[in-house]
Amino acid sequence: VDVDQMLEEEDREEAEDGEKEKMRQEQIAEQQRLAQKINISLDMSHVPEALRETEALAEKDKGNEAYYAKEFDEAQQYFTRSLALNKNDAAVWCNRALVRLKKGDTQEALNDCNESLKIDPNYSKAVHRRGKARFELGQYELALEDFQTVQKAMPDSQAVNFDLNQVRKRLGVKVEKKKIQICEGDSDDESAAVKK
Repeated sequence: VDVDQMLEEEDREEAEDGEKEKMRQEQIAEQQRLAQKINISLDMSHVPEALRETEALAEKDKGNEAYYAKEFDEAQQYFTRSLALNKNDAAVWCNRALVRLKKGDTQEALNDCNESLKIDPNYSKAVHRRGKARFELGQYELALEDFQTVQKAMPDSQAVNFDLNQVRKRLGVKVEKKKIQICEGDSDDESAAVKK
């Protein structure tokens, strides 16, 4: 029996076990960090009035980052913190509405859109998201009105046009496509007539 070889094997096994334990501890620490992130305090009473707007923007930025990372619970908390500091930011209400739509909290999303529109009645994103919430809630006629309103402001938006077509299908509204027919005539453009 080679004692040196046995000791080397034991050292290797101990090193592997140590590495596994280190990885396990790192995983636990990461899980704890994530858990702390999700339990963000919503109490903003400690923020001085002079810093509230700056802090509100910082919370909004954190919410946007969390949203793009698909951390919807965390994003909602950051947007809520931002609103606790400044309730007059239509974009934050609208962003929180989007997060709530993603989470399936449709009625809350609708409420947030309405708050956003109280601040800025012409905010197209809020009207569009309100239409999405109304669609999900089965309020198809109201969703149609919202999508039509947004389409006037953003006629080339694929997302709006898609949503508009979806609600029209749900309502059984047929979309009549314009037929354009060019009458034959002289080859110059002035003599060609267009009929719709």
